[in-house]
Amino acid sequence: MQPAEGEFRELLRAYRQRAGLTQEELAERAGLSVDAIGLLERGERRRPQRQTLTALAAALHLTPTDREDLERARQGELITRSPGTPGERRPLPIPPNPLLGRTTEVASAITLLADSSVRLLTIVGPGGVGKTRLALEIASQFAGGAALSPDGELVAGAPADGEDSAAPARPTDVPGRAGLVFGGGVVFVGLGDLREVGQVGVEVVRSLGVKERGGTDPVARAVEAIGGSAMLLVVDNFEHLVAGAGVVAELLAACPRLRVLATSRTPLRVSGERVFPLRPLDVPEELSAGELLTLPAVEIFARRALAVVPGFAVSAGNSGTVAAICRKVDGLPLAIELAAPWVRVLSEQELLEQLGKLELLADGPRDLPERHQALRNTLAWSNQLLTASQQRALAALSVFVGGFSTEAAIAVTGASVRDLAALVDSSLVTPDGERFRLLEMVRQYADEQLQPADREAVLAKYDAYFFELTARAEMVGPDETRWKLRLAADDANVDAAVGHVVATGDPQRSIQFVRQLWRYWTWHGRLATADHWLAAVRGLLDDSVDLLIKAKLLLWSATTARLRGEYDQAEQFFLASAELATQAGDLNTANAATHNLGIVYYDLGRYDEAAEYFRTTVTKAAHMDSRYGLAFGLTSVGDVERRRGDSAAAGAAYRQGLEIFREIDHDRGIAQALLGLAHLAADDGRTSEAGDQFIEAARLTEGLQDPLAADCLDGLARHYTAIGNHPAATDATTAATTLRHRIGAQSHVSP
Repeated sequence: MQPAEGEFRELLRAYRQRAGLTQEELAERAGLSVDAIGLLERGERRRPQRQTLTALAAALHLTPTDREDLERARQGELITRSPGTPGERRPLPIPPNPLLGRTTEVASAITLLADSSVRLLTIVGPGGVGKTRLALEIASQFAGGAALSPDGELVAGAPADGEDSAAPARPTDVPGRAGLVFGGGVVFVGLGDLREVGQVGVEVVRSLGVKERGGTDPVARAVEAIGGSAMLLVVDNFEHLVAGAGVVAELLAACPRLRVLATSRTPLRVSGERVFPLRPLDVPEELSAGELLTLPAVEIFARRALAVVPGFAVSAGNSGTVAAICRKVDGLPLAIELAAPWVRVLSEQELLEQLGKLELLADGPRDLPERHQALRNTLAWSNQLLTASQQRALAALSVFVGGFSTEAAIAVTGASVRDLAALVDSSLVTPDGERFRLLEMVRQYADEQLQPADREAVLAKYDAYFFELTARAEMVGPDETRWKLRLAADDANVDAAVGHVVATGDPQRSIQFVRQLWRYWTWHGRLATADHWLAAVRGLLDDSVDLLIKAKLLLWSATTARLRGEYDQAEQFFLASAELATQAGDLNTANAATHNLGIVYYDLGRYDEAAEYFRTTVTKAAHMDSRYGLAFGLTSVGDVERRRGDSAAAGAAYRQGLEIFREIDHDRGIAQALLGLAHLAADDGRTSEAGDQFIEAARLTEGLQDPLAADCLDGLARHYTAIGNHPAATDATTAATTLRHRIGAQSHVSP
């Protein structure tokens, strides 16, 4: 007769499989023969001796309840229910769509879970990034009997002879490595609908399929059910109940073979926790149409759009726009899912243009939790979990453009470091290297929370911070490169702050702001930006502005025009600047205008006129003991004499200029003088010497969006051509051309 479910043989096999043991392994642990285990599981021996039962219970790490059930089955009683057996537990939810673009994350998470030191792995990330979906994919791999091969690949283990093919994979099935197997099953615990911390333990018990007992601690019941079995507990949506994370800590402490995979927008902060950050999908900008078609984000959009518009497809023609849509919503899978259905009424281009409205990212599937039916709901859910001070800080951070440093965030928002850390932990503030940023959808939501009166106060602090930062910046001296790169990181913020100040109509403060920035703008490839704001500030000039300030403003404007190749405008501004500076009695500014006027003539090939202006500059700078002006004047003399064919005069001028630049630690000036000397050496056939100088000059300007950097790259190309390294020469020439195009500069001699 076929044995009924719940007889001793069935219960013993279920407990063994739950523990992830083969018959041989159980026999070894229990001190029994393999034949004895086989006889018991085949039902040929139905009533083992009590000492055998005791040995089996110890080897299987049975809980008292499990041991009681096994004893009752030994006595011949039919066990209709076994506490904690996998079949009675809450099954893993079945996702409606395949997981796209997370192959690396799945493999990495499984590798971590295979590490014996990682018993709690928490997937953290912003709302809508796909934490639950990733956790289900990982869990389903194990629920399907997955193990790890020596190279980290998932494999399915084959059952041993005589075993049920539905049994989970065993460690010995994976050659060379003990794979991770959850013989006790994979159990899903969903916390999204709970509101009370005290419900966490109860929900774990329910998910385990264990009957609740009045007056019994639910954690104790869960510990009893899990016991020593190897089990994976998937605890989803923990962020609003993190105060109940102690339940997880108790379970891990009491159940030695339990592992927990949690999802949360914040870490659980339980001892031994390994945090697994999940980022939005990457949507690179510089890809071909064919490459865009393979992006997971684009595929998600295409699948969702096809569901509402039969025949919809992403092609080479619209892939760029679809990718831009995905990029606009920060690569968040939920946001892409919510945006795609709008193609039923909007073209892809129209959708892209209107995506600045959070209202579009709504109307998700009704079977999703309410917080996932609209992105605004998702963000509101996260915001509600913050303290009042954290909410104020998040709203204030919305004024930043393109990211921010910790220093800037504290200065502008008034928040504490603890509050900022909490926002990072909540996945609302995203780490970006050594800086931070808000995802665009988060920024839009945060901006809506900023009240008008608060916005005015926050913007005042924002403008003051960046005004003070640019005032501290050293554009000439040993720290000039570091400061250029620092300002470059905040370029968008600086630009916004200048705009706010200029909009006030205050000429004095506006002039001071651009004064602090013009060297950075002109030496870091921000020529269009410089031109725009200098023109705006010139429009604010009135009789209250003294002659010297007007002279300097014209000098800065002229320099920008020259670098952009607008020589007529540059000549006009330099002449006017020199005249006003002379009237104001500022000989340094007048001499700077004279020197730069010579560079205009040099760029135009009018070398005799240029030489006259340069020598005048050198004489006046020496008289005024202006080391900076003298060094640049000498270097410019070297440039024009080299063009006129007097190598000796050029070399002498370059060497004098280089010596002074080294004395004042002016890297950019050093690079310019070295570049001139390198060209002279190359002209004279001193290839090795020229190469050393070209390389040093390029190194000093490397990474800068500076017209001089392009000139140094041209010098490298000349050197590589001379030594026969034509591929390197081509690369250097291409880099120089690309840089000039990017910054809108001409090939020239820099000031």
